[in-house]
Amino acid sequence: MPNKIRGCVTVLILSPLLLMPAGAGESASVPAAAPPSSKLASLAWLAGSWRTESGGDQLDEMWSAPSADSMFGSFRWMKGGKAWMFEMLTIMDEADGVVLRIKHFDHKGVGWEEKDQAVTFKLVHHDAQTAEFERFRSDKTGKLVYRKPSADELIAEFRTSEGQTEKEFRFRRVGP
Repeated sequence: MPNKIRGCVTVLILSPLLLMPAGAGESASVPAAAPPSSKLASLAWLAGSWRTESGGDQLDEMWSAPSADSMFGSFRWMKGGKAWMFEMLTIMDEADGVVLRIKHFDHKGVGWEEKDQAVTFKLVHHDAQTAEFERFRSDKTGKLVYRKPSADELIAEFRTSEGQTEKEFRFRRVGP
């Protein structure tokens, strides 16, 4: 290839690099999280990745740290080494209080509830290691109680309206 053509090719290849702003190509800094509402700040102990086994099944639950008016969580239930169901969970600080919503999905991502519906609970009690949510806006009643007896243990307990435990999952921390 003649030198003149080689020079043009070099300029064509290098010119986009010369036009890049300084620092381009480096990873962008992550913006700081918005400070959580005072109501959600007290639930920060839920944040982390948690795992348990139940009857040979693997269950994973993950919670984000609170930020602004929300926390986000996910849940996965594995049966026989395969995904059986998922949940998307949100805790929101709303005008009428703190609300937990759960949407269920099968292993293919098909929702169990109607698309404009969710299983909804309202925070009725909390302290430094407990959050008690009561189901509302439904013909079904009951409670979902999260407890953190130690830094590496999280218990999720489903109770009847009479306070009887229906299901209890004892998770161990598997990540931050």
